[in-house]
Amino acid sequence: MLNEQIIISGNIAVIIPATDTTPEQNKIVGNMSSNINSGNGTVSMTINLQDKDTAQANLPQVQQQVQEFMDAFKTKTKPIIDLFGDETTTTTTEAPTTTTITTQGA
Repeated sequence: MLNEQIIISGNIAVIIPATDTTPEQNKIVGNMSSNINSGNGTVSMTINLQDKDTAQANLPQVQQQVQEFMDAFKTKTKPIIDLFGDETTTTTTEAPTTTTITTQGA
């Protein structure tokens, strides 16, 4: 049986506006990765925030990037997810810097 795995990853970056003493900054506050295994229909997504304070202060930007990442992942993995039906199980593990969401199916 053919077992296909799709993995995507990216950084979470926020734009910090310029002040009197500093120019506008593009700051990486975390990263995201997701993968799907066609052999068992398991989908894993991990979001790591290394700079929680900056991420929290710029939450709308972070939320938008996470949503765009999830939408891109769903688009790329739709053919595999469709094979496993609508059964969905979500597990969230809260750690100091990591939230993991695991979904089977869509």
